Amino acid sequence: MHIKELRVFGFKRFREASISFSEGINIVVGDNDSGKSTLLEAVTAVIDGQYRGAPLMRSLSEDLFNKDIVDECLCLLNNEKPCIPPSIVIEVVFSGEEDTVALYKGDFNSCGVAESGIKLEIAIDAESFSDEYQDFVAAKSHHGLPIEYYACSWTTFARKSIRPASIKFKSTLVGAGNSLAWPGSKAMVTRIARDVLEKSDQIAISQVHRRMRTGFSADQTVISINEKISESAKSLTNKSVAFGFEAGTVNSWENEVITKLEDIPFSNVGDGTKSIVSTELALAKSEKRGGNVVLLEEPENHLSHTRLNMFLEGVKSRCEDVQLIITTHSSFVANKLELRNLILLNGGNSASMRDLSEDTSRFFMKAPGYKTLRVLLCDTAILVEGDADELVVQRAYMDASDGKLPIQDGVDVISVGTSFLRFLEVADVINKRVIAMTDNDGNIGALEKKYQGYKYVTLAQEDELQVVSYANRLLEKGSMEGINYNTLEAEMYESVGAEMLSKILGKEFKDRDSALKYMEGNKTEVALKIFDSVETLSYPEYIMQTIAWARGELDEI
Repeated sequence: MHIKELRVFGFKRFREASISFSEGINIVVGDNDSGKSTLLEAVTAVIDGQYRGAPLMRSLSEDLFNKDIVDECLCLLNNEKPCIPPSIVIEVVFSGEEDTVALYKGDFNSCGVAESGIKLEIAIDAESFSDEYQDFVAAKSHHGLPIEYYACSWTTFARKSIRPASIKFKSTLVGAGNSLAWPGSKAMVTRIARDVLEKSDQIAISQVHRRMRTGFSADQTVISINEKISESAKSLTNKSVAFGFEAGTVNSWENEVITKLEDIPFSNVGDGTKSIVSTELALAKSEKRGGNVVLLEEPENHLSHTRLNMFLEGVKSRCEDVQLIITTHSSFVANKLELRNLILLNGGNSASMRDLSEDTSRFFMKAPGYKTLRVLLCDTAILVEGDADELVVQRAYMDASDGKLPIQDGVDVISVGTSFLRFLEVADVINKRVIAMTDNDGNIGALEKKYQGYKYVTLAQEDELQVVSYANRLLEKGSMEGINYNTLEAEMYESVGAEMLSKILGKEFKDRDSALKYMEGNKTEVALKIFDSVETLSYPEYIMQTIAWARGELDEI
C-alpha cells in the first residue's frame, strides 16, 4: 500500500492543494515558502495524528489554519455577517492490493468518488460547544479563532470513524530542520528502531526495563537514602516518603531508553550522521512492514558531497518496495534520484516531471552536477554555454535595466555547456519560460535542424515558452587558421568595435585576427573585463533579443 494522492484544504500554506505521488521515490522541490515542509506535516497529521512530534489534538492553534481563510472569516464576523467557521481537511488516497485498501474504500471524500483513503478534519466541535460558539459569534469584536472549541476527527472514505493508532499505514519523518526541538524528539529514533524489532523483542526489552526500575528501590544504597528522607519528612500520616519509579506503561521504555551510536548518545552525534542512521532505520522499518512511507526532509543538509553521494546511492537501492517522499533544494539530489520522480511545488499548484524522457532523466542522473533546479525555480531562464557568455549576458542585461542584475527580475542566467536540448525538454515538461542562447559556429542550417522543435526568438508567438537565440548572420572569415569567426567573441568584436575593445582590454591589436585569437584564448578574462567596464557598450542583436524576450519586451526592439 502507498500514498497515491494528498489533498489539503485550509492547512497553513495550502488554501487548496492536490499532490499526486508515485509508488517509489518522489522528489518535492520548490522555492522557500512553497509548502514543502507543510506537505510533510500534512502527511504525518492525517496518517499518524502527529504534528511536530506531539499529538495533533494537543498542538491545535490558529497557526495551523490558512491565514487568508481565517482573516476573511474574522472580517465577516466583525462586520456582523454570517461566516462558515474555518476548518482544515486533509485527505490521503491509498493505492495497493485490493484486499489491503478495501478497508478504507468509499466515496466520503472531497471528490465524491469511490476511492480508498482517510480524511482528517479539524473543525468546530458543534456537539460539545454549539452554544459557546454562538456566543463567540455574537461578540462585538473577534481577534482570533476559538481554538478551544475545535476537535480532530479521522474517518475512512467508507464513513467509519478511526483512530490514527489503528491505521494500517504509518509515516516516518526524518531530517526535519527543527525536529530536535520537538516534544518527544529524544524518543523519536528509539521508536523508529523499535519498529524494526520483532514483537517478542519489544516485549523483552520492556520487561528488562521494568526490572531495572523495580531494582532501583531494592538497591541497599537507595533503601538507606529513603530511610533518611522518610525520617526527615516526619509525615503526619506516619507513612514513609521515598524515591522510586512509577510503574509505567508497556511503552514507557521508549521515552527513557536512548539510542547510542558506538556508545555515544544519539543526541550528541553529528547532524549528518543522525540523518543517515535515522533514514537507514526508517527504511528498514518500512521494508519490514511493507506499508509505510518515509518522509525525508532536505537530506543534503550536514552531509559532505562524498557522503551525500554514498547516502543517495544507498537510498536508491533500498526503495524498490518502499515509498519515499523527499524535499530538497539540491539539484544534485534531484538529479541523482532521477528527475522523472520530481514534483515541482508552488503553494496550491504542483507539476510533475513524469513525462520527461527516460534518456534525459538518465543523462542528468549520470551527470548530476547540472543546475537543473535553478531552471525549475526561476521565473525565466537564459541558458548559455559557458562562463564567458554568462558574464556578457549579465552585463548586457544590467545595461538594459538600469543596473539591475537579471536575478533581481527572477531571470536566471545559467551556464549549461552544450546540453541545451536537455534543459529545453525539462522546461517544456513543466511549462517554464526558457531561452537558449548559443553561437551559430558558422552553420545556421545545422542549428535550425538541431532546434527544429523550438522557435527562433523573433519568430516566437506570445505563448511560446521555450525558444532559441543565435546570431542569424555569418561574419566574414579572416586569414588565420584555427579561429572560429562566428562565436560570441567575434560578435562582440563587431558590436563593441576595435577601438573600444582595445581600451577595455588594455591591449593594442594589429588587426581583427589577432584580437579574436587573444579573445578566444582568454575567454573568461575578456568577459570579466567587459562585465567590469565603465564604458557604454553595444551588444550583438541576438543577445539584446534574448534579454528583451526574457523581460517580456521583444516587441520594443
